[in-house]
Amino acid sequence: MRYFITERKPTEKNMKNAANKARADVEAILEQEGFQNIEIVIPFKGKQSPVQSVVENWKNYGIWKKKLAILEKGDELLVQFPLMSKNILASKLLQQLAAKGVIVTLLIHDLESLRYINRQSSGLKDKLRIQFEEKSVLKASTKVIAHNPKMVTYLKEQGVSPQQLVSLEIFDYLLPGDFEIKKQDLAKEAIIAGNLDASKVGYLASLESIPGMHFQLYGANFNETMAPNNATYHGSFMPEDLPHHLEGSFGLVWDGETINTCSGMYGDYLRFNNPHKTSLYLSCGIPVVIWKEAALADFVNEHGVGIVVADLKDLPDAIADLSQDDYERMLLNTKQVSERLTKGYYLKAALAK
Repeated sequence: MRYFITERKPTEKNMKNAANKARADVEAILEQEGFQNIEIVIPFKGKQSPVQSVVENWKNYGIWKKKLAILEKGDELLVQFPLMSKNILASKLLQQLAAKGVIVTLLIHDLESLRYINRQSSGLKDKLRIQFEEKSVLKASTKVIAHNPKMVTYLKEQGVSPQQLVSLEIFDYLLPGDFEIKKQDLAKEAIIAGNLDASKVGYLASLESIPGMHFQLYGANFNETMAPNNATYHGSFMPEDLPHHLEGSFGLVWDGETINTCSGMYGDYLRFNNPHKTSLYLSCGIPVVIWKEAALADFVNEHGVGIVVADLKDLPDAIADLSQDDYERMLLNTKQVSERLTKGYYLKAALAK
């Protein structure tokens, strides 16, 4: 039998960002593939003392162990990582399953060790703890589905066996059944969708210095009083509604404090991760603009689904250099990738490797 874990917490159900969308899509695709759901409901306790945290970890270990007791030799289990619940004994659980003959696949959504590298508020002790916990879980798995070849290389350098590693390439993105790709026109216009908190997208404050461009903003945590003159804020939407509202010639994949490069904790993370917004844009038939050093820049170039730039100030000229025929070919390529993304092609292919 093939199983997957669904973790549930009593958090806000209607979160207007992609945090839950990626995991929900994975669950839907796995169900299409005949996987059985093992649901684990673990209450979120909030801020705790060190002793309370240890107790919660031990309780969570007991909950997981009881739920996974049904697995037998030859069964397969997919776990989405990182776990949503506190479970410092996760590697112990996976080792027990391996000893039992269960095949465990870990699907990475985020690597906290990579995100923490540039977080100034994190001490060395926390960084080392996170790296240790990640490594122990990764090494205890039978197969690890990483975002892309850049992340695969990083994990090899961290001691994960090459035989365990598979590249997802890009996250799939399921769309509502009534969605239809809109006709796109070539213009100096770009969409910025997602978490618009200044700590993540500080570069928004500099958009006015990009001549001839207009930006369409969609997302939560945006301070409308700080909107640049060359941007229009459309509000925030639920993930299933957002595709219907997106308007623009390109979708921008950019993070950090400056328009000149992607830097800081979020910007540098683009060197290794697959931002879910990339999949959002492409699934909607919208070509992307992405940072030259982002891990997904290779995918964009290979499939001809967007523009790669080192500096956002180069974007107006890059768009001006495109002919209408160039853009039409880009749209056709994007539509072909969209057909794969919206059918779960990339996860299904990774599972088969």
